[in-house]
Formats: sequence, structure tokens, C-alpha cells
Amino acid sequence: MKVVERIKLFIDYKNISLRSFDESIGMSKGYMSRQIKTNASIGSDVLVRIIDAYPELNLIWLLKGTGKMIVSSDIISDIEGIYETPDAFAGVLLEYLDQPLIRKKIQEILNDDSADIDKD
Repeated sequence: MKVVERIKLFIDYKNISLRSFDESIGMSKGYMSRQIKTNASIGSDVLVRIIDAYPELNLIWLLKGTGKMIVSSDIISDIEGIYETPDAFAGVLLEYLDQPLIRKKIQEILNDDSADIDKD
């Protein structure tokens, strides 16, 4: 199953229209409908918009199809409680992502043909 198909599953789960989803992620009307119809890959910039708009969506599930679709609200609350501003969280996240083992895992995901992400 491709990322675009998992996005459609999430939209159905949220019980929202494709148009509402497009608006919520700041994309033009009909964007996601076109992506779904053509079974197109989703670019990393759009993935970031989706995760920003829907923090409950599990990024690993979205990219690879493993794990649960929805992240526990307790985890989201913990993250919001620890970091006073989005910039503080972003800083810690960037430090985490810069660790050699994490960078290696990210590279493995990017090299995994089944991950179906736009690598540009």
C-alpha cells in the first residue's frame, strides 16, 4: 500500500472530505483527489504539512504502514507539556535526528523501496 492510499484511509478515519483535508494542510482544492486518482507519490513538503495539521497521525505508519495509524493523545500531550514552544520542540527533534544511529535508520527508510516516499 502506498503513502497516498494510507492518507486516504486516514481521511476516511477522520470522516472529512478531501476538500476539507486539502484546506487543512494548505493545499489547493482538488490536490489530494488528484493524488489519489493517479496513485501519485506524496512529496516531503506535503508530508510535513500533514503531520503539522494532524499530529495524532503516526508518521511511521504513514510512511511504512507499520504500527498504528493514530498516536496516543497521551504522547502528544507529553510532548506539548515538555516543550513550551514549537521552536523548542523542533530544536530537540533536530538534535535527535542528527544522532548517527538515527541518521542511519532514516537512510535505511529512504533506501527502502517499499517506503514509497518522494526522495527529492
